[in-house]
Amino acid sequence: MTFITNGALNSQQHQAVLINRKEVQSLLKHLSSNDLYVALHNPRQTGKTTLLFQLQDQLRQDGYGVAYVDLEGRQDLPKAKFYEAVSSEILQEFDGVIEALPNDQQQRPRPRDQDTFTEFLKWLSKNSPRAPKLIIIFDEVGGVPDDTAKTLFSNLRRFHQAGRRNLNKDRDLHQKIMFIFAGALDLRLLTAGKNSPLYNVCKPFNLGDFTREDVRVLARNLRDLPPTHVQEIADNIYDWTCGHPYFTQALCTIADECEDCRKTKVDQLSDLIKKLVETNVIYREDMNLIHILKYLREHAQYRTPVFSILKNDPRKTVAEVEELVSIGILKRDEESFLSIRNRIYIERLNLYFADEEPLCGVTR
Repeated sequence: MTFITNGALNSQQHQAVLINRKEVQSLLKHLSSNDLYVALHNPRQTGKTTLLFQLQDQLRQDGYGVAYVDLEGRQDLPKAKFYEAVSSEILQEFDGVIEALPNDQQQRPRPRDQDTFTEFLKWLSKNSPRAPKLIIIFDEVGGVPDDTAKTLFSNLRRFHQAGRRNLNKDRDLHQKIMFIFAGALDLRLLTAGKNSPLYNVCKPFNLGDFTREDVRVLARNLRDLPPTHVQEIADNIYDWTCGHPYFTQALCTIADECEDCRKTKVDQLSDLIKKLVETNVIYREDMNLIHILKYLREHAQYRTPVFSILKNDPRKTVAEVEELVSIGILKRDEESFLSIRNRIYIERLNLYFADEEPLCGVTR
């Protein structure tokens, strides 16, 4: 069985290594009974897109129209081209949902800016009589070109508010459309404060990491290992990753390919897994670790709080370090105290600060 470390998982192709996240049911309940849009706010490589695909499959089974649009890599598109491309994808995703009504003489709007995009959304709503709602998923919202973003998101805020106005003759058409926005730091900037364009029109959702039991379930796909070895390996992987989806899949892959895991005694597996983590992740150019270290190198103001938390200085969540939660370096507990996200990050950050400490304005 191949574990997946690159890209999103598909519900049909990857069922054996797909963890059913509890957040899917929470999102389904919200979308069916509320009018607030959804802000799915999580760091990269934590399973956002996989969850969105799971959600899309379930919503379609329930009769909803769902359009998934990946916005990554569109930063250089001119405004008109951006709207043309996005509206075309939405229309393709709604294939089988949109019906041309006999009494509708209006031609389909061809979006080229925020105003014609609004007319396009109302046209979709009007011409989908069998769908209870139309759900449009915008993944990787940071991919919207800066010039377009200045008006797109504020316009979608107005579109939502129009669905709440009693005197608006198109109120029902507005209410039928729901948006799910997914992203990391870019999404936080769109929703965080009163001056943010999506403030107060979105309900925030955060995707938790795998539980210890989730990791044990995933590890059952390890080949040719007795159950005692499987659980011991799973528990050691969880101790290193704290359930981080990417690192969990990566370490399962490494263990699955390691012949020593099959030969080593159970009480020696902990040392073996430690060696595998150090050799294959911490001392290698892992892309996830490269991403967070690059962020610290480019944002000197965050080195001191990260160093302090790394040295077990309890910190409450404050605005100055909220970006570090969005990036994924830090996590918060139920009492809002911050900690480094997992043991892999702790070990790699210790190495980073050993090299960079003189430049970070921190002392031991």
